Amino acid sequence: MKILYVTGACLFKNTSANMSHNAYLKGLLENGASVDVVMADDSFGRLDKTFEKYENANYYAFSSVSFADKMRLKFRGAAVINPTIVKVAKEEGKTQQTSKEPISVRLKQWL
Repeated sequence: MKILYVTGACLFKNTSANMSHNAYLKGLLENGASVDVVMADDSFGRLDKTFEKYENANYYAFSSVSFADKMRLKFRGAAVINPTIVKVAKEEGKTQQTSKEPISVRLKQWL
């Protein structure tokens, strides 16, 4: 079974919700599912290196700029960057750019 798991948080941050998300991922992988994870590149919480990064899952991170930050940038005259999807490399802390297309375009291609 092929599953797209989408969350608005970075799964490597230490929060109770992320502990739950990671448990769901573990269960899906243990039951033979092929999982692609789309998550925020940054979110609330502290980075926790003890959270397992599952080798069988493909992680994709998108730029997560808050609505308040977008409004602040807009009124200062700065360009607001469209979110892009970045594949998270298997080594810790490294990302590689996979596309500069907006998320909606990439998800439509994936589906």
